[in-house]
Amino acid sequence: MVPSAEPGKRVTKTAIPPVSLPTKVLPDNPEDPWQQCASVIVSGSYPEKVSEIENAELRRRVQITFMIQDEAAENSFIAERCMNGKLYICLINGMNNCAEKLDFTTEPNESMRNYCSSEEMEGAILSPVITGINSAYEWRCHEGTAMITDQIAEPDTDGYDKSIWHEIPQPIENMN
Repeated sequence: MVPSAEPGKRVTKTAIPPVSLPTKVLPDNPEDPWQQCASVIVSGSYPEKVSEIENAELRRRVQITFMIQDEAAENSFIAERCMNGKLYICLINGMNNCAEKLDFTTEPNESMRNYCSSEEMEGAILSPVITGINSAYEWRCHEGTAMITDQIAEPDTDGYDKSIWHEIPQPIENMN
């Protein structure tokens, strides 16, 4: 018992349950990308040459996932990120946007309005160059206006296009 602020009273200690705070678990092997992802909430690196991926097992799995031949690895680039404790890879090319989240804007931008203002564009499907490469929608010209005709991409839990980010499973021998 300890003295109280009030004379003649004593305060007893009571057990206070510990507060659970989120902690970062440090991986046993910092070079192991699977352990890195298991220990962080979000991370990323842009870009990285497939041929220069330091972890040989990861390089092999990336080449298999994206069907990259050894001779093409030098000119192939990937982006890497962790999501829900797992490792995800995106192959960087002109057809996708690994670095930006999907755009769910439903109003046409200036490029779309200009493109569809011409009569001969009636019914034309707008290319990603016009809509933005990360648009979640297919747009078509209708009566001089760009209109959404379909949703063409679904977001993952972080908002990126889940069709271009692929989980690279942890090798069995690395699992805890």
